[in-house]
Amino acid sequence: QSNLAAAEKKLEGVKAKVAELNVMFENQMAEKKRIEDGANALARKAQQASDLIGGLAGEQKRWGEDADAMVESKRRLVGDCAVTAAFISYCGPFNQEFRNYMIKDKFTGDCIKRKVPVTENLNVISFTVDPATIA
Repeated sequence: QSNLAAAEKKLEGVKAKVAELNVMFENQMAEKKRIEDGANALARKAQQASDLIGGLAGEQKRWGEDADAMVESKRRLVGDCAVTAAFISYCGPFNQEFRNYMIKDKFTGDCIKRKVPVTENLNVISFTVDPATIA
């Protein structure tokens, strides 16, 4: 009987130790899941950042081309304004054929002769008015 009591006492101690280890195991598993979830979220953010950087790298070429076009447009701005001002001032009462002649041969030609940068075949209407106003 004393052996049985001693064995039961030892069994209770082992059960208590197993319960304690189970609680530790559950806590460690919960911590592991939290860390894995954080790592997965971080991996998703890293992938999104990589995708964004890749997309922006592709845009860099287009932005460079747009910047070059803007510089060129700015360089021709004085001549384009001169042609447009001359058109508005002098071409109103004439027909389209004569207007085109004046723009291409006279106004643009004069700017080129004087070495003023100008857009050849300038569309005076699209230069002076944005598409929303035309519509």
